[in-house]
Amino acid sequence: MRLYVDVGSHFLVAARFISGSQQGPAETLQTWDDYRDVGGVQFPFHTVTYQNGVRHSEIFVQQVRINQPMDPSHHELRRPEHPVPARNRTERPPHSEGVAN
Repeated sequence: MRLYVDVGSHFLVAARFISGSQQGPAETLQTWDDYRDVGGVQFPFHTVTYQNGVRHSEIFVQQVRINQPMDPSHHELRRPEHPVPARNRTERPPHSEGVAN
């Protein structure tokens, strides 16, 4: 990965790296700009991603909120609606024929 930093602002403005795509490995360039102050932290509100030299995606951020209170119910463990029955530990799965314990 190669990172590019603006010499004046010291903001990260781009990164070049190899990423996975449906067609296989792709040379990727991701750029960031339109940095804005949000609670004392600079966030890029615009990013563009290129894969193999072709524009792949462009994102415009509308709002960044930091340190927002979370609903406590998001941390509760939920039981699955259709629990999977426990398998007898001595029972071997069908694909384990010929596999030693």
